[in-house]
Amino acid sequence: MTAPDTANDAGLAPAFYLNFTLRDARPLGEGELYALTDWSYRTAYNMFLYEAKGYGAKALLEGGLRLGYKWDNGKYEVAAFARNITNRVQVVAAIDFDNLTGTVNEPRNYGAQFRVDF
Repeated sequence: MTAPDTANDAGLAPAFYLNFTLRDARPLGEGELYALTDWSYRTAYNMFLYEAKGYGAKALLEGGLRLGYKWDNGKYEVAAFARNITNRVQVVAAIDFDNLTGTVNEPRNYGAQFRVDF
């Protein structure tokens, strides 16, 4: 992999980010059933302030999903979620004085949540 050509010559800075969120909710019983998805895209960038072959971060698209139910005017909520649903794991940063050190984004993960507001 070679360092990408970007409009932004400053290392660690993608040319642009795009973020998108979509939420849909429907009444169900005494509460609200909802689905939410969010997506983030960033362009390729140099990992260092100088051009270095092999240290260019590729473009990355990550998405999330959340399904939940709220009731009692939003006081209670139960939800299931997943992050990085595409499960694309790649190097996003490196340390230039040690060729063996890099940082990757989080792999796919999921979970559940129960929330009470008071």
